[in-house]
Amino acid sequence: MKLDDIYETARPKKIRVVLIGESPPALEKNLFFYAPNADLYNFTKQAFENVYGEKIKRALSFLDFFKDKGFFLDDLCRKPVNNIKDEYKREHERQNSISDLANRLTLYNPLVVIGIMKKIKYHIVEAIRLSKIEPKHIHYLGYPTHSRRNISNYVEGLEGIIRSLLKEGVID
Repeated sequence: MKLDDIYETARPKKIRVVLIGESPPALEKNLFFYAPNADLYNFTKQAFENVYGEKIKRALSFLDFFKDKGFFLDDLCRKPVNNIKDEYKREHERQNSISDLANRLTLYNPLVVIGIMKKIKYHIVEAIRLSKIEPKHIHYLGYPTHSRRNISNYVEGLEGIIRSLLKEGVID
């Protein structure tokens, strides 16, 4: 299945919350969010389980639950850039992806945007500006990698965001 098809299948009819990563991973399919053995999948699922508990266990799958709640994970760059070691070239790819992300954000018109990877904050801000959407909330989390602290910050940060959105009635 092609990446665009995976994104399309995973996208809810009404996106309430869009999480934005840098890109799908190159080669390492087990790192792609929409692969159930991926770290980002597991840490995101952990945050949801901390909030929703048993409701997730009754769902067909976590990805179905995620989608049914109006969550969607998209990427700034739709083609892998994590294998680009030259930071200048990688940044060039990020810059070139802003307008495409802006177009998708216009289509999605989410209530909440959550950036996953602080290095792409500028790109997300610019895409939101170009899209002219007005999300209720914009959050940024560090990518959950390299240390237990980063993982813990991600899980606790996402859990806090979800709890806050539930309390406000932005999601159910």
